[in-house]
Order: sequence, then structure tokens, then C-alpha cells
Amino acid sequence: MSTRPGLRPGTPLSRAETTVLTLVAAGLTYPEIGKRLFITVNTVRSHIENCRLKLGARDRLHAVVLAHRTGQIDLGGPATTAVARTRQLAADLRTWISPDGITAHGIADQIDAALDGVTTRSAA
Repeated sequence: MSTRPGLRPGTPLSRAETTVLTLVAAGLTYPEIGKRLFITVNTVRSHIENCRLKLGARDRLHAVVLAHRTGQIDLGGPATTAVARTRQLAADLRTWISPDGITAHGIADQIDAALDGVTTRSAA
């Protein structure tokens, strides 16, 4: 397991990591992902490894499953995507600190609490 603090299990995935993991879930190969995102295959591999470490996953498939279960990636329709993106914003807010030293945890917690009551439906 990595000793780097940002790669501990439970650390939220970055925007780039969620994008790469979503493309893995869609069945794209590493070269296809790299071409689509204008990054190297090694960078794709690095993002996947970071996801695996942050999620405590055994492999990339397990990482996809865990990221989906925790709402960090979306495998569904537009409503689910909006909730996942908002949850990612809440996770990002937790890392920001205001100039007066007050963290954004309270705001992020309020966003999460509001989303707990949101149900998603796929369009019929």
C-alpha cells in the first residue's frame, strides 16, 4: 500500500481519475482513453493505479465497482450523473480552505445531506 497521504483509501478521486475510471467502465482501452483525453498511456495507468489505491481496490474492475457504489463515478443516466458531479464538488470543497482559515467542510456536509434525499430515475 502506498504511504503517500493523498493515496490512502477513502481519499476522494480527482476529476481526472473519475474521468479515466468512467472510460474504463465504458470499455475503452488504455490507448483509446489516452487518445480521447490527450494523455499518455502511462498517465492513464497512473490514474488507474491512484484510483485503485484511493478506493482500496484489488484491480481496475474492483475500482470501478467501488467508485460506483460510493457515488464517485456514474454508470447511469443524466440524473445520476448530476448527483455524482455534485458529490464530487462536495468532495473538492472539503480540500479548499478560505483565506481566514475556515474550511469548506460544513458546506460540503450540507450538500451531501441534501443529496441523501435525492432519488434518481432513469428516463423512460
